[in-house]
Amino acid sequence: KILVASVSVFAHAFCHWGLITFIPMLGAKMGMSEFLIGITLTANALVIAVSLPIVGSLSDKVGRFKPIAAGLLLSVMTFALMPLAPYYWVLPVLNAVLGLCAVLVFPISQAATMESMPPKDRGTATGVWGMVMSLGGTLGMFLMSLVLAFYSIDVVFYVCAAFSLLAAAIVIAMRGYFS
Repeated sequence: KILVASVSVFAHAFCHWGLITFIPMLGAKMGMSEFLIGITLTANALVIAVSLPIVGSLSDKVGRFKPIAAGLLLSVMTFALMPLAPYYWVLPVLNAVLGLCAVLVFPISQAATMESMPPKDRGTATGVWGMVMSLGGTLGMFLMSLVLAFYSIDVVFYVCAAFSLLAAAIVIAMRGYFS
């Protein structure tokens, strides 16, 4: 369960942490004003804040696997659609969806990690979970910046979609560990 939680949090941090860097670039390419780009970034944070207690409670009822898998799979579609957003208002909506995806992955993967450890080791497990998340986010921003150096901003989001799909496939293949 810890390995699956680590794969999911690493992968989602790999893609999600770069949003604050890459959404302004995508928005500028689309001709969005700074205000609309700010609204787009705010949509993500707002959905995260509002949905955390709801999704946490949901995962207590349905288990950890389904929300994590749903968050990763929904991320695939959302990352792939972002460069295709035909109107300014679509980008904040898509980024709000990515906020929900983050809530489906981050805290639930942490809960899966915590419940797999004896109480005396949960502090260490939290530290390792945070390290894996931080490494995913740091490596993701670095590699996506490298992608951007050679390709367009659109490709950054397509790579995030592909990486999320790979992580979702791994998590689904390992779903037995959630039993």
